[in-house]
Amino acid sequence: MIADIKDSLFRAGILLIAWSAVTMLVTNILFCAGVTVHLATLIISFVIAAAGTAALLKWNIRETVLSSLAVVLAFTVMTFMGSLLFDISYDSNTMYKTAIALMTKGWNPMKTHAKDAIDGYFGVHSSWNTAYTGKWISNYANGTWLFQTYQYLITGKVNAGISFIWMYMCSALVISFRYLKRMGMAPVPAFFAAVFLAFNPVTMAQSSTLYVDGPWMLMLSLVLLMLIYLIINRYDLSDREPWLILFLAFITGSVMKLNAFAYSSVFLIVFYLFMLFDARSELTRSAWLKITCFCWLCAGITVFGTGLSIYGRNIFWYGNLFYGFFGSGAEDIIASGQIVPGFTDIPAWKSFLLSMFAESSGSIHSNVVMKIPFTVKAEEIDAFLSPDVRVGGFGPWFSGIFIIAMILIAVYQRKLSGRYRTALLIFLGLSLLMACVLPGSYWLRYVAFIYFFAVIAYALCTNRIIRIVFGILIAVNTAMCSYGSVRKMLNILMYRDHIRQVSELPSKNVYVAYTQTGGLFDLEDYGIDYQIVETEEEADFVCPTYLTRPVE
Repeated sequence: MIADIKDSLFRAGILLIAWSAVTMLVTNILFCAGVTVHLATLIISFVIAAAGTAALLKWNIRETVLSSLAVVLAFTVMTFMGSLLFDISYDSNTMYKTAIALMTKGWNPMKTHAKDAIDGYFGVHSSWNTAYTGKWISNYANGTWLFQTYQYLITGKVNAGISFIWMYMCSALVISFRYLKRMGMAPVPAFFAAVFLAFNPVTMAQSSTLYVDGPWMLMLSLVLLMLIYLIINRYDLSDREPWLILFLAFITGSVMKLNAFAYSSVFLIVFYLFMLFDARSELTRSAWLKITCFCWLCAGITVFGTGLSIYGRNIFWYGNLFYGFFGSGAEDIIASGQIVPGFTDIPAWKSFLLSMFAESSGSIHSNVVMKIPFTVKAEEIDAFLSPDVRVGGFGPWFSGIFIIAMILIAVYQRKLSGRYRTALLIFLGLSLLMACVLPGSYWLRYVAFIYFFAVIAYALCTNRIIRIVFGILIAVNTAMCSYGSVRKMLNILMYRDHIRQVSELPSKNVYVAYTQTGGLFDLEDYGIDYQIVETEEEADFVCPTYLTRPVE
């Protein structure tokens, strides 16, 4: 009985990612045909995902039905739980909520630029910089928004999409748990390693927001896990499951953020090159061809399938896959007012190390203050009230955890088989190299793969006492990073009371600060009519700060 439940949850984890991937794909295809989002698309996508996954992995009817029921139940419960929350973060109110709501209300990103969609819905306002906001929305990877749009359709609350990250955390948990056991770990440490991977500092810090870093970090972790598993098992093409998980993780994670596409592609290319050397005399010509086609399929479906309304459109409209960020039309948004002063004009490797060993801070104006590992100040925990911690982003204790992780990996990697050890060290070395050369790597959530060092070290450690102590350090560090999300969830009643205060105002003139139009959709979701004004002096309240401050 317990084994059946575990198997059903594992299959449900795969199906959930497959459902999101098919939804992204079908939605983009319909956009090309001029069809905007409709609830029928979500239902049809689920049927396609369930039937396709069952056929590929040879699930029987009972297995398919049970996993489908588990996914539907989890989706329904989490979606409605998410609709009860309020995302007060800057990026969500500037971009994420606006993109999700506009698509729900008929915006087609394949046909219309986001700037025109915002101006068309709200009107043109002198205090708004819709050119900047529109560029971010139109040229930003939009995978999470495509799925969250349907959650908005179902609940009528734009914040329902907050639960998307919860579903991905559950999927990453059950999949990584199963595969860590297959790679030789005992059930108990494999479970805790999977928990540390899924419930990590980034996902926990962003679990009350629509931020995308947590979901793509989870998919990148599955990409890396599947690549190592396939190397260990000599690229076994007869076992479709890890190949399918790799494919789904690649095509979904890569459309959630540009750097996720870059990192996943680099890992896949290195995997392929390693295979050229490692299995040059083992694989048949047919096997080589299949694996080569698989790699190209991952990239092709990402660009012209799940990412069609971002990557594909950039090619069709601008002739540049990464328009807005590289090449013609590029705008260095990190350099333009976003970089922490202490990291100006220093090499990437130095800013990366300084950030890891500095006090955690969420402000771009903060000083970079170095600290002794495993020390913490109350201000560092308060920093995680923001989901976008710029310095020390993996938590107040991560510097010490990283040092211990490097020592554990150095000690215990010698006990691995030659192929396993070589593959693992190549991927870890590559991760460290990318963190040291990529610009903006001080912003640790942008180099999320560095956190995998801690999980891998925990997984490799065979000394029970050391593993328990190390696990406690990881858990406490993650708990500190969870402070902001927990506090925001506990503030639901306060946010609702502030919404009520706005509803009781005799006039509802609102000033929108920094083009944070997402807060306007919160008003609409709760049936509040408003009038946009051009200056704060004319306003009865300010959007979106009305959620966090009592309305006078």
